[in-house]
Order: sequence, then structure tokens, then C-alpha cells
Amino acid sequence: MKNVYSQILPIIICIIGILWIIEKIFYLKNQLMDTKNQEKIKNKKCKYSNLITSCSAYFPIILIILIIKCFFYEPFYIASESMKPNLFPGDYIAAKKYFYGIKNPFTKKIIINFHQPKRGDIIVFTNPKNKNQYIIKRIIGIPGDKIIYDTINNQLIIYSDFQNASKKQKIKINYYMLNQYKNYKNNNLTDTKNISQNKNYNNTLKNKCIIYREEINHYKYNILISYNIKNKIKNYFQQSGQPKQFWLVPKKEYFVLGDNRHNSLDSRYIGFIPESNIIGKVNYIWMNLQYQENQWPSTININRIGKIE
Repeated sequence: MKNVYSQILPIIICIIGILWIIEKIFYLKNQLMDTKNQEKIKNKKCKYSNLITSCSAYFPIILIILIIKCFFYEPFYIASESMKPNLFPGDYIAAKKYFYGIKNPFTKKIIINFHQPKRGDIIVFTNPKNKNQYIIKRIIGIPGDKIIYDTINNQLIIYSDFQNASKKQKIKINYYMLNQYKNYKNNNLTDTKNISQNKNYNNTLKNKCIIYREEINHYKYNILISYNIKNKIKNYFQQSGQPKQFWLVPKKEYFVLGDNRHNSLDSRYIGFIPESNIIGKVNYIWMNLQYQENQWPSTININRIGKIE
């Protein structure tokens, strides 16, 4: 996933900030001069003074944008298919950076806490193995959860408070088959069928991509299963003391999955996501650009704009 402004904006703010300081220095110098010398100063002005003054005028506006980006909202562009069928390449989303709390932009520690990340939230975070990479995924496991990923049936098994014998509980998870991949762009989600008890349903769905409704307690969202792609179990992250496909979520860390379960770089491969790596919560698409080869400008798809499940 791409952060549209993260690399460009700091450079712009630095350049314009320097120009703003230069302009203010010239202004203060002029104020200290005698009125008799004002005309001489005007004649000696740098030929770029008008450009400096014009650019520095934008400094307060860009500073406000930077403050919004640091503490409130940060825009991102979806470039991969890992969150299909809910997010598509070309979607522009904004992460609510303040939703979980106000963070120190330098240390990433929460100064003021508002909400705790919850199971089912879609979040943007930095890859623990590459802090320059921004990733968007859905929270599946919260601290204390035991996560088991059934690679045969492509289903989850979750126990909450696993290490607390008195509170340990298996979370109810249901799966409903909705429709084949070829129709998912039209949101034609019909003919639902509860398949959570059917252990042999994979045998009839080989070489197909199917959308399912995954229901974990009251969290409901769609996922995409590709039966023509094998799970790369050998590449799964193996937690110390746990067999492969089993994970016990530590304190202040989270287990995330992509909604496109066979095409997603998530906690199965990169491990748990520390709380400090979370940038913000995502629940809205504010623009979608459909890029077509050898065509410019891109088409804006208004139908994609709206709330995300």
C-alpha cells in the first residue's frame, strides 16, 4: 500500500518553512531601517524576493496540513489485492490516526488513549520487518487470543483469554457462502448457505474463487477464498513454543489477516503487529481511480466511495 504524501509533504514543508523564515528576516530588517533607506533597500532586493514572499505565504496552510496528517488523518492508496473483496486497487482511504489515541509523532507512544483496537477493525500499520512499508489488514486476534488457521477448510478457530482458565472461551465463528468471484464487483451477494458444519465443501469448489461471509461474534464482513491457490504453510511465521498454524497473541500486539486469504502478506507471515506500529483505523473510501493502460486521466469510480465493512 502506498502513502501518497508521506515522502513529499515533509520535503515541501521544509523548503517552504525555510523560505518563510527568510521572508520574515527580510521583513524585520526592513522594519528596523530608516524610512530614508527604504528606497535603497527596495532597489537592492533579490530578484527572487517576490517568489520567496509568494511561497512563504503558503507555509501556514501546509503546516496545518502537516498537523492534520500527524495527529488526525493520513491518506493512503490501495495498490494490492490483499483486501478484496472489500478494498480494491485504486481505492483511496484515510486512516483515523486519533481513533485509538493521540501519539507522539516521534516516539509513537500514545499520549492520550481513546479506544482499544478491536477484533474486526481494519487498520493501517507499518510492517514490523520493514518500517518503511505501510500495510492495511483486518484485526483477527487481540492480546490473549489463541488463533488457529485451518488451511484445509480455510477457516479460523479462536479462543479468547486462552491462558486464563476461568475466562477461556471458544469464539463462535460462522461462514456463509455468498457467490463466485466473477460477480463480486457488482456486490451481487445472494444465495447464501451456511457451510460452517460442512467439512467436505472444499471438494466441490476446486479451481474456484468464492466469497464468504465470515461472522466472528457480531463482526460480519466478506472474505475471498481462492481454491486454485495453495496455502504457503512452509512460509508461515512460527511462534516459539507453538506449532505452525497456531499463534498465541502477546500483550500489546495483534494478529491481522487480509480479507483475500490466499493473497495477503499478514500475521501468518510477518508475525504479530505491535500496538506502536498501528497508524489508525480505516472505515471509509473517499475516492477510487480506475487506471487503464495507455489512458489518462484515470476514471473516477463514484460507486466505490463509501463506508467499508
